[in-house]
Amino acid sequence: MGPLATARLFETIVEMTKSDCDAGHIRTLIDCNPNIPDRTRAILEGGISPVPEIVRTAKGLITQGAEVLLLACNTSHYYFEEIEGALRETGSAFKLINLIEETGKTVLEKGMKRVGVLATRGAVEGRVFDKYLAPMGIECVYPDSEGQKVVNSIIYDAVKAGRDLNEKLAEDFCKTCRALVERGAQALVLGCTEIPIAMKDAGIWERLSGYTFTDTIEVLAKAGIREAEKTCDQ
Repeated sequence: MGPLATARLFETIVEMTKSDCDAGHIRTLIDCNPNIPDRTRAILEGGISPVPEIVRTAKGLITQGAEVLLLACNTSHYYFEEIEGALRETGSAFKLINLIEETGKTVLEKGMKRVGVLATRGAVEGRVFDKYLAPMGIECVYPDSEGQKVVNSIIYDAVKAGRDLNEKLAEDFCKTCRALVERGAQALVLGCTEIPIAMKDAGIWERLSGYTFTDTIEVLAKAGIREAEKTCDQ
């Protein structure tokens, strides 16, 4: 879900895996399925549910031997229980990692309780992060309406459209991040897997070098490696 985000997730898994040879890496099965309907459109506009296609894709990976499943999309976690429930009916043994919960654990490990969340409208208005982070004692702060438009543009008009950020969009994004910190966010959660990819453009990482970020691609890669190593030890 998001070709570049999927590619970056695989790259991150490889980079984070400690091995001095090819044989020490994790067997990774990837189904980059462009037929999965847009999650935000489904949540906010009553569009086609992504669940059947996600489940079908996941079943295919399980059939090929996958034991740990990673959803490379934060917004899809709006449907997490529905997806997991449908897969449980297959009777197969698997671990479906909850990216939002893993993000919460990462935030708490840093000693933080108030985060700014940069995510799709679907994730924000669907309260996906609040659902999982609030019970963990983490408060979420979101961009105002104009800031959210900037985040949407970063995701859909830049990364998903295969375009680089222009200077205005890059600076507007930086302003959005600064506004969240001014409102008390101790860290900024890159709550859409396209955002860290976009931040490589226009020197955004350098402009915001003093800020603390939680990159959900890195969170998911780390969790996937951890769970895969458990299956190897069994």
